[in-house]
Amino acid sequence: MRVFFLFFLSLTIGNFSAQVTPAQEKSIDSLFSGISKDNMPGCVIGIMKEGKLIFSKGYGSANLDYNIPLTPESAFSIGGLSRQVTASCIGLLIAQGKIQLTDDIRKYIPELPDFGTEVNIKSLVLHTSGIRDYFRLMDITGADVNGYYDNDFVLKLIEQAKGLNNKPGTEFILSNSNDLILAELIHRVSGKTLPDFAKENIFVPLGMEHTFFNEDCHQVLPSRATPYKRINTGAFEQCLVNNDAYGDHGLVTTVSDFSKWDQNYYSQQVGGESLHKLLYSAPALGNGEIESYSFGNFFEKVNGMKSLYLDGFGSGFKGDYYRFPDSKFSLVIFCNREDFIPGRTAQLISELFLAPVLFKQSALPPKEKIQTKTLESYAGTYQMNRAGITVEILFLNDTLRMKGSQSGQEHVLLPIGKHSFRRADAGQIQLSFLTDAHAKRKLEIQNDGNKALFTRIETAPLNDSLLSSFAGNYFSKELKVKYRIVLQGTELIAYLPNGESGKLRAGAKDELNVQSDNLKFIRDASGIVTGFMLDSGGNLDEVKFEKN
Repeated sequence: MRVFFLFFLSLTIGNFSAQVTPAQEKSIDSLFSGISKDNMPGCVIGIMKEGKLIFSKGYGSANLDYNIPLTPESAFSIGGLSRQVTASCIGLLIAQGKIQLTDDIRKYIPELPDFGTEVNIKSLVLHTSGIRDYFRLMDITGADVNGYYDNDFVLKLIEQAKGLNNKPGTEFILSNSNDLILAELIHRVSGKTLPDFAKENIFVPLGMEHTFFNEDCHQVLPSRATPYKRINTGAFEQCLVNNDAYGDHGLVTTVSDFSKWDQNYYSQQVGGESLHKLLYSAPALGNGEIESYSFGNFFEKVNGMKSLYLDGFGSGFKGDYYRFPDSKFSLVIFCNREDFIPGRTAQLISELFLAPVLFKQSALPPKEKIQTKTLESYAGTYQMNRAGITVEILFLNDTLRMKGSQSGQEHVLLPIGKHSFRRADAGQIQLSFLTDAHAKRKLEIQNDGNKALFTRIETAPLNDSLLSSFAGNYFSKELKVKYRIVLQGTELIAYLPNGESGKLRAGAKDELNVQSDNLKFIRDASGIVTGFMLDSGGNLDEVKFEKN
């Protein structure tokens, strides 16, 4: 009877709130119409005003086996959103005078490698440390990312990687290793694990009774939403959460509980004004630029409105959390399906409440006639910065087309502005052509709010001589893994350390791409290839492989 009451209550919160009109609720419902079915996994939304939950509603099923509906009381693993709580625990230790942002992390965890330069706590919190991402380390060394692992396993893996992706404090690269190391730091300094420290200092004081860091993936939780992914047949398959790691992920919560976390932004019940100022101020990077990320929050503007934002995903779960401080408005969306990206939906809902004119315009982007000369200027091959992912922009029959390096499929682009386009078959994917200060053509691709930046490159053709020079066996002394490149006919095939293989694609001069990796080959004074530097989209960069 209690479960039914909570479910009924969750459906009526929006209806009886004076701050959410029937028309607004109808618009929200329309945004989830494609997944609001009993036989589909879906999402739960929560809307907060001045920290108070004014609307919450579930769309779809929490469990397909038993047709259990999603409600605001459904428990979700929220992936990377967990790092907000981890960072806040660090902030509490700073407020207690137990650590300082300028402290070298090896002062507390001496087992970490000597990277040849100091890595301080601030660089971990800001994700500017340069420490390799442990998921990518697991992948390249052949460890099973879907198998069992815990924090102790991950720390030992991080200890083996002696190089850095960048000089600490100079470049933002989101690395899950940072937050997992911070979890260990909390344990070393406070004498309590992150789950216990967060419970005592955050969850209990805020009344978040259904929120915890998961230390046992086999624990039974009656209200837990089952995560799903869609398979080739169109059906859904359960995803398994098979690890006990936490810090960068591992937090379990509900929309109702999470609204209490949002409320603390305004009440400052936990931490007070000093912690609030520390957590929500954008600091400066060492290179003079202003950091857009700090303590688990991205600082960005959405349609001209200042926002704090973070998302999370993994093992079939998705989550997005936006806070608009000037309007004292927040919203969160948790999903138990891998194929739904809530970012764009969250932005549309924010427009509905904060900029309704923009919401109406977003439904149908205007078409704009663009001169042929301008369209032709956009054509070319674009490569994601520090990664091997490329996109080819084609101009055919007065139409721009997008061709991905991995799928090989072409997609027609429709103009929505002079320099902006959307995919005809997937309107949430939008492209903007930019020019930097050095007159280099850039391409920004947004997929439901997630952004990736590409730079146009001149690809170098691969002749027989070049193909032969790249073939061979390569070894990384840092990671203790082998990389084999074999010439098969007129193609180069890379056999990766994790057992996978793939065809190498031509990039810029002396660069080849495979999957999401970019290989920059090194030559000696006589022009002989002696190795390559591997870059993998930022989270595993500047890894040197020497040719045997």
